Amino acid sequence: MSKTAFSSLEGLSAFSRLRDGGADLFIRYIERLAAETGLNPVVDSSPTESATAAPTARTSFLRLVPKYFRQAGRLKAARRANPCELVLALSSGRLLRGVTPGELRPYLADVCREFPGRLAEGLSPVRTLQSAERILVCEPIAQSPFWETEAECARSGIFIVDVSFLLFQAVCHPWKTLRNTVSLLTAGLRVPSQRSFAARCRDLVSTALLQTGLEVSFHGGKIDEAFFFTSNSFATEVARWFLLGRSGGPRVTEFLHGIPTTDVLEYFESLVRVGKQYFVPQIPLNLGPRLEQWNLGKQAGINPYLRSHFTRGTLEAGLQALGSGSAPFVFTVVGAPPHGGDVTTARVQALECALLERAHRVLSQAGAEWDLVYAPHPAVSTLPPVQESFFREKGVRIERQTMLALFVSDAVAALVSSAVLEAAYLGAEAFFPIRERDGLYPASILEKVAHPQDAAPWTEAFNRFLEKAVGGLRQEPRPRFQERAQSFLGAPA
Repeated sequence: MSKTAFSSLEGLSAFSRLRDGGADLFIRYIERLAAETGLNPVVDSSPTESATAAPTARTSFLRLVPKYFRQAGRLKAARRANPCELVLALSSGRLLRGVTPGELRPYLADVCREFPGRLAEGLSPVRTLQSAERILVCEPIAQSPFWETEAECARSGIFIVDVSFLLFQAVCHPWKTLRNTVSLLTAGLRVPSQRSFAARCRDLVSTALLQTGLEVSFHGGKIDEAFFFTSNSFATEVARWFLLGRSGGPRVTEFLHGIPTTDVLEYFESLVRVGKQYFVPQIPLNLGPRLEQWNLGKQAGINPYLRSHFTRGTLEAGLQALGSGSAPFVFTVVGAPPHGGDVTTARVQALECALLERAHRVLSQAGAEWDLVYAPHPAVSTLPPVQESFFREKGVRIERQTMLALFVSDAVAALVSSAVLEAAYLGAEAFFPIRERDGLYPASILEKVAHPQDAAPWTEAFNRFLEKAVGGLRQEPRPRFQERAQSFLGAPA
């Protein structure tokens, strides 16, 4: 078995453990909170719409085949002149919405500026993006929207490496595909696993197809650097392990989306054992002793999604519309992602309402002006009727720009969301009902926010948190939200 095939097999096993283990941890955690709260919510069996559902392909695979041939030919010709290239793994639907190929480099260079200090190891993503002659954009979706502007991509030195293009490359090299498939199936089915035989075969065959496409697509290129703006999807992780497993492989730097949970940190440890994998968190953060030398963001962070709001002007417009703030105290609950099936989802919704209910009761007794805000997770496009009714009754305002909500909040809570840690970094009071033994976050991260310290019900810790937060109600005008936002990014207002 080749080194890249072995790396892909090891990566598939590690990613499967992350995917399955993380779901189990979350479900057990929600069950504990529900039991301590005495909740037994009614399960809403109506389907929930997801903002991340894969869109219908704009162009069929067969209609794109001529473009695949043209790009493959251009890529070979370009490498004969200069083999150096940069790999970007990203989700254009989230980070690059509305960005044309010609705008890609300056746009990413703008959103990749670090704050408040400098990154370690001499990493300069801005300089690398600006100087790269050729960029391979790896997207974990069937068909990238960049195919609609293929000619502009070619002029801008951008090559599209989505799932369909990788499958096209695999089909064009049947013997290589067959060899990789047999090799991975033979070795992979010997590895003990709790997954079903059919599921394991499906994952191994999919890995072989993607790996073959990557081998062909990257053949002849000299890749010294790869930037990952996305993670935790099957195609992205296959590409990551493939790059890490290459002889003399590139430095792979992931700009973290969110604060990593314990199971994700364990997955990161498996990555650094294989190749040159580095990490840059959204805010300056200690990732623990085992990842110390691989963490480039101990003194600085990079937050591309936040900066993208400023680049587009959406967040700045929202802050300007709010003025200096009408309420002296704003309490926000950040919604959890949809995870764990109907029963767990119903419990999550009930628990989030319980957080807001308790805050409403305490704030009503405080005798001061206040606002309650709920920021749904971006993957949730439609709120269930139970939550909508509760929000109307309690006067809860819905704010879908999570970062906007954080900038105007005095106190923030969530069942599980890295936005709470960002809020704490901004100076807001922050709360998790998470205990260290829940296994979701290590002590080094939990210590940055208020959380239950003993075996008492989480509701008692939350009540103490609310009393402390309300006790510090500020009657004087707050700093302008714009100043707070610019301060967060380390830039002048």
